[in-house]
Amino acid sequence: MTKVTTNKSAGVAGEAYDEAPYESFPFAMTHPAHLRSLGLIFGAKPPALEKARILEIGCAAGGNIIPIAYQYPNAEVVGIDASDIQIKQGQKEIKGLGLKNIKLETTCLRKINEKSGKFDYIIAHGVFSWNSHDLQNYIFEICQNNLTENGIAYISYNTLPGWNAVRSTRDMMRFHSGNIEDPAERVQQSATLLKFVSDAAKQYNENYAKIIEDELNAMSQYHKSYMLHEYLEQDNHQFYFHEFMNRAATYGLQYLSDANLPSMYLGNLGKDIAEKLSELKNIIATEQYMDFILNRRFRATLLCNKNVKLNRDLSPDAVKDFYFETSIKPEKPLITVDIHNKEETLEFKVIQSEGSSHLDISTTSPIMKAVFYVMHEAVVQLKLPELYKLAAKKLTNISTEQIKAEFESNLLRLVFAGYISICSEPKHYASEVSKKPKANDVARYQAGLRNQLWVTNSKHHKLQLGAFEKAVLVKLDGKHTTDEILDEVIKLIKSGELNMQRNSEKIDYDESMREDLKAYIE
Repeated sequence: MTKVTTNKSAGVAGEAYDEAPYESFPFAMTHPAHLRSLGLIFGAKPPALEKARILEIGCAAGGNIIPIAYQYPNAEVVGIDASDIQIKQGQKEIKGLGLKNIKLETTCLRKINEKSGKFDYIIAHGVFSWNSHDLQNYIFEICQNNLTENGIAYISYNTLPGWNAVRSTRDMMRFHSGNIEDPAERVQQSATLLKFVSDAAKQYNENYAKIIEDELNAMSQYHKSYMLHEYLEQDNHQFYFHEFMNRAATYGLQYLSDANLPSMYLGNLGKDIAEKLSELKNIIATEQYMDFILNRRFRATLLCNKNVKLNRDLSPDAVKDFYFETSIKPEKPLITVDIHNKEETLEFKVIQSEGSSHLDISTTSPIMKAVFYVMHEAVVQLKLPELYKLAAKKLTNISTEQIKAEFESNLLRLVFAGYISICSEPKHYASEVSKKPKANDVARYQAGLRNQLWVTNSKHHKLQLGAFEKAVLVKLDGKHTTDEILDEVIKLIKSGELNMQRNSEKIDYDESMREDLKAYIE
């Protein structure tokens, strides 16, 4: 799994993060609804979300938890961070949204104690590896003392063996830029060094040069703040999974699951490897050997109280009451195929979270074809009875019971392999555009921020937007028709606040463009 930008300023000093603060993003894998779903799969009984208490350690400007507080107005959400600049930014957004159930505080870990009360969900994303050993232990103490009996803690961290090669790269960068004070210059000089080393090493050791070059290519996708804190800060500690779990166990915590469910699925490694590892009958050892094989460099681990009784022997019953969805695209439109033809293999492409990657799946089964077409057409999540009912409408002389039997024989594999996403509760987003469309208030607020080109959607994903999309989104308040929104956008174009271009050249508005603009808005 690739590490993503997050805030790590949960320790005792926030100056470095004030100088180069992280952009504060939502992370879908940390969402309590996702954590609760994973707990339910493995037999735990995590608290309901409606009135849950949620704590995020290292919350930055609240980009991850403000949308959660908005989504669950009766929940109590607390975020702490050592960066006063970021906390004030988040407090401004909270005030702008009128939220009363969330509190962001400029403080350090040690201020969380028994007076803080118990939390149902504790999130520490991008914090653990980037603090001292003592503060890492204090994160475990918070999970031990402040987690409710059936609560879930999420902790992410850098792992070995994947970080071994990266650690050498980091050491080079820190050595080269150690005397440079300007953050931007440190990043630039570090990248220049790596390019020099990679080019020079090609003359002597191509394998070594390739390692440096790959890391340099990866860095080109990162934000400056991520580079500073991931590669150039003093604290960045990596762990083998079994080491992390041994420490967690001393605080009365046990392994629940990985936040990325497909990463636990042995079937993704191939038949021979899966059979060998399945003989271990020890999930910690199994996961550690998977890390050895995959050279994993980052983990997001869910922990729970050691007294929680978990079930690792799963059946379709473990997920049958969930809501299901997938971003699946068939290679051919349904109208062009004979869905009952068992001789024809149909290909489907599954786009994984936030469009970052995809999986391919194929089938000759009429039932599985029907199910996949239904999921392709679905706008909202489906529960299994509705899924079977819709699939039956596409088939002739095949009952819902037959569909149920075949689909559920494949269900766990599809979920664990990452083809289908599940959630214990429905996500709340519109299935059709109303006459006066309304987007969620968090996204509209973020769209109104001048220097921010992304918003948080109702799936808790970061969605990149351009200036035109932002201008439209701000107006989606449930009070304007499409024509009224169009009029407002045209005013912005005429005033020069929005620019239109053709072939990279600015063009002026004329009335003949109105219908094209309306179609684009729609």
